[in-house]
Amino acid sequence: MDDCDGDIIIRQSEQKEEPEADLVEIDNVILYPNPVRDQLQVQFTFDKQSPIAMEITDVYGRSYYKMNVSKAEEQQGWKRIDVSRMPRGVYSLELSLSDGSKTRKKFIVE
Repeated sequence: MDDCDGDIIIRQSEQKEEPEADLVEIDNVILYPNPVRDQLQVQFTFDKQSPIAMEITDVYGRSYYKMNVSKAEEQQGWKRIDVSRMPRGVYSLELSLSDGSKTRKKFIVE
């Protein structure tokens, strides 16, 4: 016998996080070595004719490196970044195009 008089309420206890809408893939972003001690090599390709902004942040969002990559450097598709003075830890490198598209890669500094 059903002795329930009220409505049944179903609550979703866990919500899935949606991926960030403005993150799109810039093709073939490669960071090496990973983990890194001294020089981080960044290789990338993309099909848009746009300057690239690069930023390295730690897990707390503190910025450790910012650079705008010029059109001449874009043709090479790589950058070397000195990370030897950065504290050990996990970092994110974000590449941003002027149209707002972005990609983010994580790496470890030993």
